[in-house]
Parts: sequence; structure tokens; C-alpha cells
Amino acid sequence: GGGPVAAAREFKEMVKALHEAGIEVILDVVYNHTAEGGDDDPYLLCFRGLDNSVYYQLDTDSYVQLLNYSGCGNTISANHPHVQQMIIDSLVRPATPLDSNNACRRKQQSVSE
Repeated sequence: GGGPVAAAREFKEMVKALHEAGIEVILDVVYNHTAEGGDDDPYLLCFRGLDNSVYYQLDTDSYVQLLNYSGCGNTISANHPHVQQMIIDSLVRPATPLDSNNACRRKQQSVSE
């Protein structure tokens, strides 16, 4: 229990403990699809309800049917500027608040400086 704030605090404490043990933490994120299903899934969990045509690749013959290059029923439209910004934001923002190593980029920068 405790909700998302407690979960974030617990994650941060876990990462801190792993760092103290000399273990780096790298977040593995997925950008080719979301938790929403394909066209046969009636549930709107996130982006389909906001703007289906912006966040997902659609069949250009119907502009309704989702394309399924990911094998999960939907494929993110990563070529759209709003989706690109969302992806970039999700890579930049979690690294500091969650104290993850979110790639060795920060360590590489400090070594090369």
C-alpha cells in the first residue's frame, strides 16, 4: 500500500542501498508500445483516450485501425513531435529524482571531464 509516493520513496531507498553496495541501477523502458491493447481491446488506459492519431501509428486507409509492428496490438508514433518530446522527457526526468544511473552517461561525462 501507500500509493505512488510511497512506491517512489521505496524505489529511491532501494537504489540508494544498491549504490552503497556498488551496484548501478539502469532503468529499462519500452517505447514501441504501451499497456493499451489493440483495436479489439475496449479499454482506454492512456493515449488512445487522449489522441489516438497522435500517439499511435494508424492504418492510413482507415485512420482508425492501429498498426501492430510491436506484436502488442499497438505501435507508438515516435515520429510525432509530441511523442518524441514525451520520450525525451521520460529519459531525462526520472534519472535525478529516483537517483538511478539511467545509463552510464553521467559517469562517462564525469570521467571524461
